[in-house]
Amino acid sequence: MLPPLLSLLLECAKKTDQTVVSISLGALVHLIEVGGHQFSDGDWETLLKSIRDASYTTQPLELLNSLGFHKSNNQQLLSREESNAHGNSYHGSRGEPSIVNNGEHSHAEAGPQTSLENSEGLPSPSGRTQPAVSPRGQSFGQRIMGNMMDNLLVRSLTSKSKGRVDDIAPPSPVKAPDDDETDKAEGEESPMMETVRSKCITQLLLLGAIDSIQKRYWSRLKATQQIAIMDILLSLLEFASSYNSPSNFRTRMHHIPLERPPLNLLRQELVGTTIYLDILHKSTVEQDKIDSIEETNGLNVESGDQEKIKYLAEGKLVSFCGQILKEASVLQPSTGEAASADIHRVLDLRAPVIVKVLKGMCIMDAQIFRRHLKEFYPLITKLICCDQMDVRGALGDLFSKQLTPLMP
Repeated sequence: MLPPLLSLLLECAKKTDQTVVSISLGALVHLIEVGGHQFSDGDWETLLKSIRDASYTTQPLELLNSLGFHKSNNQQLLSREESNAHGNSYHGSRGEPSIVNNGEHSHAEAGPQTSLENSEGLPSPSGRTQPAVSPRGQSFGQRIMGNMMDNLLVRSLTSKSKGRVDDIAPPSPVKAPDDDETDKAEGEESPMMETVRSKCITQLLLLGAIDSIQKRYWSRLKATQQIAIMDILLSLLEFASSYNSPSNFRTRMHHIPLERPPLNLLRQELVGTTIYLDILHKSTVEQDKIDSIEETNGLNVESGDQEKIKYLAEGKLVSFCGQILKEASVLQPSTGEAASADIHRVLDLRAPVIVKVLKGMCIMDAQIFRRHLKEFYPLITKLICCDQMDVRGALGDLFSKQLTPLMP
């Protein structure tokens, strides 16, 4: 009965009802913990395939349809022109995130249109809503047509003909919502936000299921299954980290009050980073070092496959740590300069992820760290003057544990 039970639980994990999702994934984690030692290769294949499908299905793609969720109508009107100026396309296979041009995100046909469409420009004479275009963004032809329409409008208003003057009425000015309306709109959670919140919780529960597998049964899995888990985690991480990228943080900061943090997926990124680093670390050490802490029941990965996994995990570990350090180092101001307020806020928000990576590098295999010191060192030194004290503390630990032993 195990295969149909796994299929049932994972099918329930794709439902929109958050209660059903939470119960099913909680039951799945419990089933893995108490019965994982009885899983066959086919059961593990079914489980991992279903987790992968669920992770794609529950990606909160709705977040990519707008620059901000909590913007009130008047904020949307003010920011519409700027968001049009940054309207780069967002394309990814199977809904996976990618970054193009200046790092902005959008997703074609990813879901229902957001309320940004409600803040389009003034009503046109034809009755259709046309986008508001700034004079700088208009072409020469558009400006000519605009002037002609203005002239027609003036003539119709000043003419003494018997025709009705109100046939061509001037567009009414946009009325900013009252404070009470704004407070009410911000106090009510939109259906889209409820959907996003539900998907984010589901992704955290899926990460919990993956964490349970890697902590207890990593050595029981075949090489292909271990690689599949790495790929699932990387997909979840890439989505969260791209949405949490510095450029996107700074863009969203411009549309919210200073005292509020921008929408983010930092919890998903931090949890995923922790699990991903655990897997990569245990995959780059000798097998006998991890047998004592896992329920292997005498089943280990073949030595040849283990070498393959070790080589692959080393590349992923170096690439992942290098990417996080590079993003952090690029934001650091030059010597003698002060970081802007936006950059300082971004660094504060991303500090937990940076600290997690630096601490992960503290326990990195010494030979791996030494082999890639040429890549790491320039990035590490740029963080020495970082304003975030947690980052400085983690950096000091890294120096004492990895760099000090290299001194003659």
